[in-house]
Amino acid sequence: MIKAYPDAWYCSQVCGSRCCRVADVWTLPGEELSYDFWRANYPRPGKDTCGCLDERGLCRIHDGRRPLICSLFPYFKFEDAVLASLSCKYVREVVLPAISSHTVRDRLFQGILECIDCQCSAEETREIEQRLRECKGAFLLIRGNRG
Repeated sequence: MIKAYPDAWYCSQVCGSRCCRVADVWTLPGEELSYDFWRANYPRPGKDTCGCLDERGLCRIHDGRRPLICSLFPYFKFEDAVLASLSCKYVREVVLPAISSHTVRDRLFQGILECIDCQCSAEETREIEQRLRECKGAFLLIRGNRG
């Protein structure tokens, strides 16, 4: 059975923490990270990686200050489905081939929603959905049964 989220080893060693190098990241109202902190650490022209990554490519801020978008990536709740970012190597190479089976897709769908629901309030979900409507990224829409 595949896991919903890749582990830290996969992200740093297989993918190279690509999402932390090129993805659009934003904070939600009320999040602890300040704009100034994020601007100082976030990739921009001349800077190729998030300043919150350590030398192994792992995130250093897992103490509640990390933006919710970073915790949820590569999945986002969207209406009655889940959007999976196709910029994520794990989604493209592990998840996408595995969801051709209804059973695997339903288990994965349920696991993703449980993770999101544990971290994300209904208000935050609505805010993320609104921002995703403006996003120009490519996403895979996953629907399934909730068990």
